[in-house]
Order: sequence, then C-alpha cells, then structure tokens
Amino acid sequence: MLNTSTAAAVTAAAALLDRLSVAVEFAPASPAPLPLPTPPSDAPDVAALQTEKTGPRPRRRLPTTCVRWCRAAPARARRCGPNMRFDDVLGRVVELGLTQAGSRVIQTTLGDAEPAHVEMALAELLPATHVISADMFGNHTVQAFLERGTPDQRDRIARALRGHVTSLTLDMFGCRVIQKALDVLPMDAQCDLADELRGKVSRCVRDPSGNYVIQKILRCVPAPRVLWLVDEVVANIRALCVHPYGCRVVQSVLHHCTDARRITAILVQVMHAAYPMSTHAYANYVVQHVVGHGPAYARTAIIATLAPHVVQLSMHKVGSNVVQACLDAGDAFERDALVRILLNAGAALDELFAHRYGNFVIQKVLDLCDAAQLATLMVRIYAHHHLIAHAPYGKYVAARIAELFRAGSQLLKARRVTMALQTV
Repeated sequence: MLNTSTAAAVTAAAALLDRLSVAVEFAPASPAPLPLPTPPSDAPDVAALQTEKTGPRPRRRLPTTCVRWCRAAPARARRCGPNMRFDDVLGRVVELGLTQAGSRVIQTTLGDAEPAHVEMALAELLPATHVISADMFGNHTVQAFLERGTPDQRDRIARALRGHVTSLTLDMFGCRVIQKALDVLPMDAQCDLADELRGKVSRCVRDPSGNYVIQKILRCVPAPRVLWLVDEVVANIRALCVHPYGCRVVQSVLHHCTDARRITAILVQVMHAAYPMSTHAYANYVVQHVVGHGPAYARTAIIATLAPHVVQLSMHKVGSNVVQACLDAGDAFERDALVRILLNAGAALDELFAHRYGNFVIQKVLDLCDAAQLATLMVRIYAHHHLIAHAPYGKYVAARIAELFRAGSQLLKARRVTMALQTV
C-alpha cells in the first residue's frame, strides 16, 4: 500500500508547483556581414558617367580597384517621379537601375511594359549585367528582369552572367541574383551556372553569401547533375561540420542528395565523432539532423554512442539540445534507455532539476516518460521542491509540471501517480 506521508508529499508538491509561472525570452543573434570581395576587372567603359556625389545615401566601403561607376550615377538619375512609366527609363536603364528610386520604378512597371520597350531596356542592361548585379539596388533590377522576362530573355541574362558566377556568388548582393537565376532558369542553364563553381565549393561554403548559393544549387538542380558538388563536400566533411556556414551545407547535402554511397560516407564520419560533435557549437546541428531525419541505423548508432555521456551532455549548452533531439526522435526502446540512465544518475539528477541547461532535458523527460518513471521524478522533485521552486532555472521544471496539471495530463492525475508509486 502507498505510504500516507508519500501521498501527502505528492499532493503538497502538486499544489506548490501549480502556483508557479515561467517566462522565457529568446534573443537570436545574427552574424555580422563581411566586407565584399573585389569585383572583376573587365568592367564596361564608364567614362560617360559622372562621378558627382548627391545626397547622404549610405555607401559601402569598396576597394580602390572596384568598379565605382555602379555607385556614381548622375544626379538626374535619382529624380524619379512617382508617375514615371517604363518607357521613361529607356536610354538610362543602367543609371536608374543603380538607384533606389529608379530600381523601384523598373520593378513596378516592368510587368506592364510593351515587349519592344523591354527588349530595348534589356539591350542596355546586358553589357553591364555582372556589375549591376553586385550593386545594393541594381541586383533587384536584374532580378526583376529574370522573374518577369521571357525564356529567351532569361537565357540571354544567364549568358551575360557566365564567367562571373564565382565573383557574384561571393558577393552579398550578387549572390541574390545567382539564386534567382537558379530558381527561374531551365535545368541545362542551371547546370551551366553551377559548373563554374567546380573546384571552388569549399571556398563558397565558407563564405557568408556563397553558402546560400550552394544550398540553392542542392535544392534546385537534380541531384545526379551535382554529384561533383557532393564529392567536394565529402572530401572536406570534418572541416565543414565545425564551420558556421559549412554545417548548413552538410545538412542540405544529407537532405537532398540521393546517392547512397556518398550519404553513407558522411554518416560514418558523423557516427564515429558523435560525442565531440554533440558538444561543438556548429557540428551539433549536423548530429541533430542525422538523429531527426537520417536512417534508423544511424540514429541508433548515435544514441548508443551518446548514452554513456547523456548526463554530462544534459548539462552542456549545445549538448542538451542533442539529448532532447534523441529523446524526440528515438524509438520507444531508445527513449526508455535514455530516461532510465537519467533517473539512475543519483545526485546528478537532482542537479539537473535546477541546472541552466539540464532543466530543459528534464522538461522533455516529463513530456515523454511513462507512469512509473514519472512517479520517480515526482518523488525526487518533492525532495528538493524548496530548491527547485526558488532556483533561477529550477522554477522552469516546476512550471512545466504545473502546465501539465492544468492541461489535464492523465499521468499526473493523483490516481495514476498513486498506482505508479506503489511499484517504486
């Protein structure tokens, strides 16, 4: 029979925890942009453009060898009235396309323009396409022609971009044009653009702009046509997994690649280094991806590798996220094994209740454990309920239990907990 004092303890703990509340704030951070690389030297002749500066419009700090004509349009190019039509920009498409107001006029009026006028504007744009594409406002102009142009016009723009794909991929504005081109061009044209990055994948993956182009290629181009890209990623898999941008590309390869041999080569590396990767600021995302979306054999191997270290990982900033992913994605046997290891951790379990990172693992266990495991947790929680209720992070566990009570969790009903406590 259930001890009367134990039952009273459970009831008292439930009443205490029900009065607690929790508020968690998240403040995501974004990486600072890196300076732009030097554009190609084969820019068109710009002697006809004036270099006078007008207005306080913010400027990027460009290298002295950069093509400055793309930032020095004449003052008259900025005088774009709200009632301008597309035919008003003819003859100065490059000038207006490099300004904020002019680029907006071209984007909003291009869809309704006469086909003959669009052809005239495109003829002006093509000789300087690769330079305009690297401009803060000019890239939107090129994207508008790619999005609204005919298949023939898109093909001509793609041919104008060839030979400059690498420099634009590494440019914070040019990479947007390459991504738009990959979205709208037919498969053969996509492959032509992607082929220019052969041998340069590792450099592009490590670039804050280039990694987005590599991911776009993996999404848009059929997998059998970009196996060379996957091979370059596999050859540098260890370095890329621990890179802030490389880990994103590795996850994209795992998601989109259909070649079993190449995927297995990546999974073997992840399974062998699962524990150190789980504690790395960037590699842990690769482990979580394999656990959550990879084949069952890889998930089981990773969980088996991490199981002896689950308590230490639960107290780690990023390792705790991996433990939660394992609890979420594991099958019933794997999940039960991890929960049992945590429940048998002795004093370490008590520390997890009020730990900065461990409390999130305990909350996940509360969501997933069975009745007997929940009863064990409740007894341990009541034994330290004063510490948990007043600890900065322990109150999160208390609030989660109170939330489950309010939601009517069947496992937390007094009758169910009482029956489970009899077997503890």
